[in-house]
Amino acid sequence: MAKALGYSVGQQDAWSKQVDGWSPEITSTDHDIPSPVVALAGELLKFPRHLGIHSGGMVLTERPVGEVVPIEHARMENRTVLQWDKDDCAYMGLVKFDMLGLGMLAALQYTIDLVEDRLGEKWELHTIPKEEQGVYDQLCRADSVGVFQVESRAQMATLPRLRQRGSTTSPARSRSSAPAPSRAAPCTPSSGG
Repeated sequence: MAKALGYSVGQQDAWSKQVDGWSPEITSTDHDIPSPVVALAGELLKFPRHLGIHSGGMVLTERPVGEVVPIEHARMENRTVLQWDKDDCAYMGLVKFDMLGLGMLAALQYTIDLVEDRLGEKWELHTIPKEEQGVYDQLCRADSVGVFQVESRAQMATLPRLRQRGSTTSPARSRSSAPAPSRAAPCTPSSGG
């Protein structure tokens, strides 16, 4: 803020050394930073850190969303975004949900296109073999880097113990090592699908 208010680089550096880098606020009065600099820095603490677009974030409303929430044009052509963040939407009682795994769905489509191009086999999401034993062999070896929902270190450490051999219990069991609360079955080896 000192730079924005026209103070020299040397003065900015001197003042920055008077601030605790781990605290979001200046609580000490033992400094000579001008009050306009402190006030402006305090205002910025209320700003979001990133103004990104969640491509899978959606808000459901009974009326057109523009009648309920202020919207604005996004950087991408023909795209709009809400002016409120997720916390504002929640405070106002709006139904909001996130579509997760969009990047993985894009990767699946790319793979489907690649298989058709290289092997001449036409697949769709519902026709991909679900019980391909090679996949479960990889999961049992914890060879799951980049695999959505089973790529964390905790999940990779759990996979060899689970010995998955079918798709019916894999999602619930892999969630049992996820950081969020889950009602999944305990981590016990699978005897089948």
